Amino acid sequence: MIHSDHTPCHGFEEVLSYYRKIVPSLRLAGPTSYAPVVKAAIDIVEKSGGQYHVLLLIADGQVTRSVNTSAKELSPQEEQTIQSIVNAR
Repeated sequence: MIHSDHTPCHGFEEVLSYYRKIVPSLRLAGPTSYAPVVKAAIDIVEKSGGQYHVLLLIADGQVTRSVNTSAKELSPQEEQTIQSIVNAR
């Protein structure tokens, strides 16, 4: 998990503690894009000098597809998510 100030959690116990803290006030809603959290994770890794990190995404569903997006196209949220994952490699 990433704190609101983009600092990482250290170890599973801190992740679990932070998760329990935020869940009661958490509202999951669309549109869903994982790009912002992937970009924040990239920032953390770069600031740490490339140390190994694990990014765990917990979400209420898939990346949002706009109703006017055809089956052969990607929604803006899908494009942003894909590009952020490609940039993370």
